[in-house]
This record gives sequence, C-alpha cells and structure tokens, in this order.
Amino acid sequence: DGTSDFELVLSMIWHAYHVNKALGVEDTLTTQAYNDVKIALINSVHQVHPEIDAVRSYLIPMYTFMSRFKTVVSLNYDLLVYWSMLKGNEELGQWFKDCFIRDLEFERDFERLRKPYGGTGGATLVFYPHGNLAFSTSLLGYEIKIVRESNSQRLLGQITDKWSDGSQFPLFVSEGTTDQKTNAILRSGYLSTVF
Repeated sequence: DGTSDFELVLSMIWHAYHVNKALGVEDTLTTQAYNDVKIALINSVHQVHPEIDAVRSYLIPMYTFMSRFKTVVSLNYDLLVYWSMLKGNEELGQWFKDCFIRDLEFERDFERLRKPYGGTGGATLVFYPHGNLAFSTSLLGYEIKIVRESNSQRLLGQITDKWSDGSQFPLFVSEGTTDQKTNAILRSGYLSTVF
C-alpha cells in the first residue's frame, strides 16, 4: 500500500512466511524476502550497537542517575538503559523494574510494582514507549523480554539469534509517519499500555 512503515512490512512478511511454512506452501519469494529483511536487520543492529564491554564504564553513572526517579522513559531501542538496570539491580537489589513479570509477561497493572522489594531502598519503573531490542513477539503474539542467559554477557547475540531462527519478531517502532507509528503502537499490548 505504499507504506514506509518498516515494522508493518517486516511483520507482514514474517506472518506470510510462517503461514506458508505451516501450510507447506512452497513460496520462495516470501521466504527470500523474509530472510533478506531479517538478515539486513540483524546486520544493521550488529554494525551500530556497541557490545557491553564498550559501555561498561557508563553503566554505574547511568543507573545512579536513573535511581533518582520513580519513572524512567527511554525512547531508544538500544540496550544501554537495560544494561544499566541490570547493573543497578546487581548493586542495589531489585530496584529497577521494567514490569515484565518473570521476564515473560508484561504486568499491565504496573502501579503495584512501585513498592520497593524487600530491603531495597526504592524502586524505579522503566518503560520503552517505542519498544526495545530486548522485547519481541512470538509467533502466537506473546510479547516477551529476551533475558540474558545466566553468566552470559552476550545479550545482543541472544536477541539476534532469536530473530535469526524466526521464533521471535522484534518489538519496536522505528519508521513511518506519525499515524503509522501510532497504529503500530496500538497493535501492541505492551506499547499501547505504555503509551
């Protein structure tokens, strides 16, 4: 329809690819388009996003600053705020909360999470109204957060691995007109709640 909405196009190709695969429909054009877009996205992310070692020295000042607020809203898709939350939670206890319960399900009634856990001295809720690299949608439409495997420092690689194997689709809004962005936000339970 002449759209420049990257997420809508990628989503449509992703769904067509999986429907054809499930039905056993041989469709090399859809498969090739899906793989081309997927590979381009993965390569773009790896080209522009730093690895954690390159930004590690910034994480303590970031979480220290963020801990002064009850709510933090990040319009970036990168993992910097997410990594600083993880570092802050290592140091302060479960201070930072992105409202994904057990990392699988977004808690829409997030106000209850403002209460500090245990002996933690406070709480900061963190939201991403345009999505984040760590958030994805499963084939069945579940919106989840991709979490770092225990003792692993390669969260970025884990994310792109999930995209690469086709099991998950990125949950972020990055292109299009204001109306297209708004429609993309309203199609997502997480994004529309945060909006």
